[in-house]
Amino acid sequence: MNDRMVRARTQLLLKKPFFGYLAMFLEPIEDYGCPTMGTDGNKLYINPDFVKLLTDSQLQGVICHEVLHCGLGHIWRREIRDVIRWNMAADYAVNALILKDGLSLPEGNLYDSQFDDMCAEEIYNRIPEMPTGLERFMDDHSKWGEGNKEDWDSKRASDEWRMRVTQAVQSAKMQGKMPGHLESLIDDLLEPKLEWHEILRDFVLSSAKNNYVLIPSNKKHLWRDIYLPSIKGESISIAVGIDTSGSMSDEDIRSALSEIQGICEQFTEYTLYLIQADYELQDFVEVDEFTPLPDKIKGRGGTNFVPVFDEVNNRSLDISSLIYFTDGYCDNFPKAPPYPVVWLIIGQDKFDPPFGSVIKVE
Repeated sequence: MNDRMVRARTQLLLKKPFFGYLAMFLEPIEDYGCPTMGTDGNKLYINPDFVKLLTDSQLQGVICHEVLHCGLGHIWRREIRDVIRWNMAADYAVNALILKDGLSLPEGNLYDSQFDDMCAEEIYNRIPEMPTGLERFMDDHSKWGEGNKEDWDSKRASDEWRMRVTQAVQSAKMQGKMPGHLESLIDDLLEPKLEWHEILRDFVLSSAKNNYVLIPSNKKHLWRDIYLPSIKGESISIAVGIDTSGSMSDEDIRSALSEIQGICEQFTEYTLYLIQADYELQDFVEVDEFTPLPDKIKGRGGTNFVPVFDEVNNRSLDISSLIYFTDGYCDNFPKAPPYPVVWLIIGQDKFDPPFGSVIKVE
């Protein structure tokens, strides 16, 4: 097994230097507990019995598969997404690149031409929310951990691999062997540029899901005589903070509110706690599937982020997350709350809050 691995990595260095360069950063480890092959970003876990079943070309393809999971940060980019769907999306993304580069993969790998040139996040949003459970994964993802990008070790590992990818591109280009399709995609693959609507939808749905139940079935598919598991209770409750300071336009605010309501309407029941504030609390409205959005924006003073969070605490709101729509021109933050927060930012590129995730609204 060791001789075949050495030969495979040597061939990659000679013929596919981009992949070969990156493969050198993974230490091969024999592991009969690993069903096929896998990686944690440092080691390459290999089942010798699996390797015996592969042709030389397939072995090189599987090594490249593991390398791309590291190079594209799939190990650390899952965040709060469903594990099975994320694993599927990551495999679809790397397999498309490997096959397009003329390498081989074992039979049964996840590949679909509709996902060509897509990043894992975009593919994830197109995969059914309830996979069949029969999907076959070519490699083992169990050593990926929790995929928490906020963890310091994960961030450091992700940054190291980003630097290695940059160096690998330069090395391959100097030899005139950098795959053209991969070079044109590498920036987008490392920094996926998704529409803010998709990112927001993914955040809301992922933070709200708990358990799936077959009875009652998902009502949204019954008209097609398709019975799919539903989200337990099919309800969601979120708070939406609205910056109504003078620098925010009514049009932008209404656009964001409509988008958020559209996401929530995917649930049978939803509750939006809309909290308007500039430098102080201006309005509190509870909106559900029977209540329209407010048509008046109150405020137009300065900006203070604290009143919105205070209102959530004072009313003891039971929410799954809080979305704050603002232009970000404020540095008065409260303490980090116990629930997830996402900031929808319009009007500036630099906004670094002490907590929560940031989505730039284009």
